[in-house]
Amino acid sequence: PTPKDMIRAAKASLWFTLGETFEKKAINAISANNEKFRTVDLTRGVDLIQGNCHCHRHATDLHLWLSPKELKVQAETIAEGLQALFPE
Repeated sequence: PTPKDMIRAAKASLWFTLGETFEKKAINAISANNEKFRTVDLTRGVDLIQGNCHCHRHATDLHLWLSPKELKVQAETIAEGLQALFPE
């Protein structure tokens, strides 16, 4: 993310994570100054494809939204995260 993106993200209440390499550093920076900041792992309950992806350095392909089956799991995780933060 650009510095401008990080300034905007610093005001966030919730971040949906995928396990991208930049996320840990960004989340640590944001949460250090934002006590209300929460994260939701969108890979929870998803069967990740093992093997190198051309655009990621790790051993799993994080293109979760390309599978309707996995997208359904991801949508349920998003709904749970939003309901926990905004119960009303």
